[in-house]
Amino acid sequence: MATKPLTLDALCGGDVLADFERALHRVRDSFEDETLDGQARKVVVTVEMKMAPGRRYVQTNAAVKVELPAKSRGGIAFIENGEMLTEEAVRSTDGQMDLASAIDEKVTPIDKKGRRS
Repeated sequence: MATKPLTLDALCGGDVLADFERALHRVRDSFEDETLDGQARKVVVTVEMKMAPGRRYVQTNAAVKVELPAKSRGGIAFIENGEMLTEEAVRSTDGQMDLASAIDEKVTPIDKKGRRS
């Protein structure tokens, strides 16, 4: 068996480096979403190495994880006769809330424990 230097490219037959590059592209693409501006993204590469019984080789596992910020969703709540009513506010264009659709008779009553009626 030919030996190679221990590099990211050599780990798991090159899959770790390929996964890392795909993760970087996902992060880059996420910057196109203006609703996530100002929020950090993270790429985490985890390499776990464990000596096998008999100390003849080291078992290696690797994973690449992408952490993108959660998209925020908007809503609006009203108090009417002591009862909280809510309607999901929808976006008419990216980054803009359409409150007109929220301010009509289509409201869902919510009880005092926050459950929809």
